[in-house]
Amino acid sequence: MADFKVFNDKFAFLFRKRLGPDDGGQFWLEFVEKADWEVLEKVLEKIAEVKERARRANGQTYISAPGSSEVKADYFDMLRDRKIEEQKARGVDGACGYCMGTGWLYCCFDEHNNAIDITQPFMAPYYAGLHIAACVCDQGYRLDPNAHYNRRLNNAKCGIPETLQQSHELYPMSGQQAFYHYFHKNWINMPEYLKPSTNNTNEH
Repeated sequence: MADFKVFNDKFAFLFRKRLGPDDGGQFWLEFVEKADWEVLEKVLEKIAEVKERARRANGQTYISAPGSSEVKADYFDMLRDRKIEEQKARGVDGACGYCMGTGWLYCCFDEHNNAIDITQPFMAPYYAGLHIAACVCDQGYRLDPNAHYNRRLNNAKCGIPETLQQSHELYPMSGQQAFYHYFHKNWINMPEYLKPSTNNTNEH
């Protein structure tokens, strides 16, 4: 977990600005204290590098500090990519580490038909739901040879396999149960009629 003072020192060093109460301090505090510092530090350095290149290209005298939404978005992107690499590395017996060798995953899609990472808070159209989608691996290609590689890669990054690995936080749930767990927990703009009944505490 990250320490807010360490984070603020790094933020001030990179962007010449120290975060205080007027800068959404409470949000920063809650976010930072739950974050993985190794990932968060890399995110800050990446943002600073991009902003510095833009400053030089545009002849600006200084770079602007990023807002909380920018840092948060890049953080979860990098965290997701790291988890994907770890998952891929755990593939056993030649099986794909994304789909566990089935070639497909449970996915939720946005209005542009891009898979959404439902393990984090997300927005989605009212008709969102569970879909079966091809994985980026060779087996996924055989199942859906017409799907673009980048689209199948995004499915792999965001989808949930039919069988969860023992190291997964929701094991021994099935992949479908895990999908609905995240779906109901993190869909920010979920229509009222789809929300679980308050009288029913059982998870899908």
